[in-house]
Amino acid sequence: WRYRGNYEKALQLFIQALNFYEKAGDMAGRLYALNNIGIVYATLGKKDLAIKTYREGIVLAEKTEDAFILAVLYTNLGIELLDKKQTDEAITYFEKGYVKARQIYTQQGIATCAVNLGRAYLDKNQLPKAAAYVQEALDFYQKSGEKQGEVSALNLMAQIRIAGKDRASAEKILQRSISICKEVQDR
Repeated sequence: WRYRGNYEKALQLFIQALNFYEKAGDMAGRLYALNNIGIVYATLGKKDLAIKTYREGIVLAEKTEDAFILAVLYTNLGIELLDKKQTDEAITYFEKGYVKARQIYTQQGIATCAVNLGRAYLDKNQLPKAAAYVQEALDFYQKSGEKQGEVSALNLMAQIRIAGKDRASAEKILQRSISICKEVQDR
């Protein structure tokens, strides 16, 4: 339902699933249901409910030490906090997600966390730190051939260059991003 755009129905079903998993004593099911409920709340613009739900999931996940779901929950919470301009707290959760992603050797997770850390450090005008994280993600996306991630990372790197008053470099980066978009569109 979530992928069809019927978010209210998706929310209802995820809450039912959460209740089922709670009764069954299925911790993994509960954690994934809480994550999906948080995503739906965020999509519906109910940021405070999303944050509350992710925090609830984190409390449970920290007891299980499930590194994968912790990385996901930390990152999703960080995204919502960053959107609410709670940058320092967002960085704390992005860094926790980054550490967990490294523990389980998920390059995609590491790149996702790195991009989010880049966004957060850009917001704090810590441009060298922002650029380093985004470059790490960009290296992964280029090696893996993931064009959407590469374009997103390039666009963020261009924002970092603009913030640093390096418009010439930003323009070259954006041209590369546009070129990739055209290439993908032509396929």
